[in-house]
Amino acid sequence: MGGREGVIHFLLDVIGVVVLYLVISLIWMAAEKLIYGQITPRFIDDVVALVLAVSLYFNFK
Repeated sequence: MGGREGVIHFLLDVIGVVVLYLVISLIWMAAEKLIYGQITPRFIDDVVALVLAVSLYFNFK
């Protein structure tokens, strides 16, 4: 895989992780709203969601 194809493949990987991160974040916020009655943004939630998104993406790929 050379030049242009490599860049396109990388960009598609990044887009896949971002989409998965957004889905996880939305589910996470909905769960907080349901359980606690309010959404409380925390830095650690973002870190865990990002790690989970990257892990899931590459494990299911």
